[in-house]
Amino acid sequence: MKDGANRLDWLDGMRAWAIGLVALIHVGAAMQARGNLTGWLVPLSEFGRYGVQLFFVISAATITLTLAKQPPVAGWYVRRAFRIAPLYYAAILFYGALIWLAPAGEPMALLKWVLGAGANALFLHGFVPPAINSIVPGGWSIAVEMTFYAVAPLLVPLFLSGKVRLWHVLAACVVVVALTEWLAGGVMPRTFLFFWPILHLPVFLIALFFIARERDFLFGNAERRTPLALCVLMLAAGLGGAAAIGPFFELSYGAAVPLVGLGFAGLLLLAPKELRGLFANRIAVALGAVAYSVYICHFAVIRALEAWTGLFESAAGGPAMLGLTLLVLALTYGAAWCTLRLIERPGIALGRKVADLADGRDFKGMGRQW
Repeated sequence: MKDGANRLDWLDGMRAWAIGLVALIHVGAAMQARGNLTGWLVPLSEFGRYGVQLFFVISAATITLTLAKQPPVAGWYVRRAFRIAPLYYAAILFYGALIWLAPAGEPMALLKWVLGAGANALFLHGFVPPAINSIVPGGWSIAVEMTFYAVAPLLVPLFLSGKVRLWHVLAACVVVVALTEWLAGGVMPRTFLFFWPILHLPVFLIALFFIARERDFLFGNAERRTPLALCVLMLAAGLGGAAAIGPFFELSYGAAVPLVGLGFAGLLLLAPKELRGLFANRIAVALGAVAYSVYICHFAVIRALEAWTGLFESAAGGPAMLGLTLLVLALTYGAAWCTLRLIERPGIALGRKVADLADGRDFKGMGRQW
């Protein structure tokens, strides 16, 4: 393995595949709305929603990497906030302006906009049904991330201590899924209880368990403790099971969430070695490095293509869906390159300075800013 940050480039590569899945479902949805996507292609495109859970597994890995170095917690929180907030606030302004400039739909639109923007600005929109996706498309996943960041300094040391057993994690998964399914009367996608952060806690817990177990393999030079056959089984059973009970047969979208978390945890364990070439290649690493910006911007690119071209009107079938997904990613990469340099990187740099002030000293052990 290479030394330094390049040794972990596969993490950026995994982000590229995650954003590819997310783009797939939104392209597929645009085609389906026009009747241009039918049959088995519909649940195939719907599987793309699980790209968000892949992002969550990657976040669990990178957060463990930073918190394992025991940084001052106040400064750590500041760094994470400045990693996410500047671009997200810009997205609130951009997408909020699009909503405000759209034809008025109801008298209370302004009040709802203000309340939704406030909840989003505080990252509480994941717990507020009218606000969860009211401003920024896909904003629910940012609420889940920020909720995880809030509890990560408590969870990560607990998992790294070895005190958490697999049965603890499985029990938590059962409780969360059962509670959510009961509250929802059956969890369905694009509903509040599918989006709310509690349902996705099992993804982080499953990921943390295996990341803590394989920390020296993932971030060091040790051999993997988990047998290859078990990693493959986790990947196949987790993703296959989630696909079956989720988009293909719609038996339980709630139970599909921890299953997909298990599958992507298996993928994470295979990524540094057996699947390294799939992730640590130049294209995947380049796209993954701007994945957050791509996530925020790709909704606007799809809307622009819908409004200004006839591509979605004429495109039909699987090859067209794949081609449009690649086109969206290519076009969004250009916008993301700009937002990375104009918003994300300055925000990260400012966050470091503010964090140093919060800690009262320089903390040089953080390494690469994930």
